[in-house]
This record gives sequence, structure tokens and C-alpha cells, in this order.
Amino acid sequence: MKHTLTFTFIISILNLIYAQITPSPAPAQKEPILLQHAILHTGNATLLEDVDILIEKGKIRKIGKGLSVLEGGKIIDISGKHLYPGFIILNSNLGLEEIESIRATSDAREVGANNPNARAIVGYNTDSKVIPTLRSNGILLAQIAPTGNGFSVTSSVVQLDS
Repeated sequence: MKHTLTFTFIISILNLIYAQITPSPAPAQKEPILLQHAILHTGNATLLEDVDILIEKGKIRKIGKGLSVLEGGKIIDISGKHLYPGFIILNSNLGLEEIESIRATSDAREVGANNPNARAIVGYNTDSKVIPTLRSNGILLAQIAPTGNGFSVTSSVVQLDS
């Protein structure tokens, strides 16, 4: 019984510690990465099969067949896997509304009749718990556009990982 309580206490403490971790941008790429044998969706309805993609310093440098990487680079075989371009979510209230039922967490609607001079980025919550979910599903950019009557607020575009 004593061991069960101790174990439960330790798990509870670990949950509290990990619950406080805020997502941060990925670290800078240290070594070149070569993705081999990918099925690449280019974004313009073109499908490239069995291609290699060379990524250096966080940017795609080359796409083609039979590419090689310099010594010290990482080679990853992704045969049969599909690669897509990053998605952009448009006209969202991401980061402006965390919990709909609590008014204090909602900046999705500007107070007042017309405030076209207000900017959405001012109310944007970079620590939103929704952002990691969107990033893991391939959404890299988001247009933050609050709602309102007439001319509400100037929208902003944010990068979900920089």
C-alpha cells in the first residue's frame, strides 16, 4: 500500500511538471538531412515519386533522384511515405480564444462598434495549447482574423514554428 501511494505521488508530480512545458520552436538544424525515395506532393497537383530531398540549415536545397549528402549528414529512407508542403490555415481565431465559455480567455471579438485600427497580433496568445496540435498536423502558418461587426480588426499572419 505504501509503495502504491509513493508511486501515485511521483506520477502526480511528474504530470504537474510536464503540464507546464510550453512548446518552443524546434532547434536549429545542425547537420544536413537527405530524405530518400519519397512520394512528394508539390502543392500544384503534381506528384513526384521516388525522389530525394536534401535539407540544409532548415531549408530544402535540392529535390531530385540519386542525391547524396556530405559526410556527417543524416540519410533517412522514407520509401512509400508521402511528403506534403506546409499548410496555411486561413481566417481563424487561433490564439485569440482558448476556452470559449470563459470570457477572459476570448479575444476573438473586438469590443465596440468599429475598431479597424486594432491589430489581432496584440491579443494573440503564443502559449495556446492548440498550436502544437496544429503543427503536428502540418499547419505551419495561420491567419489570425477576429470576428466583429463591419470593419473589426486587422488580421495578422503568424508562423507556428520559426
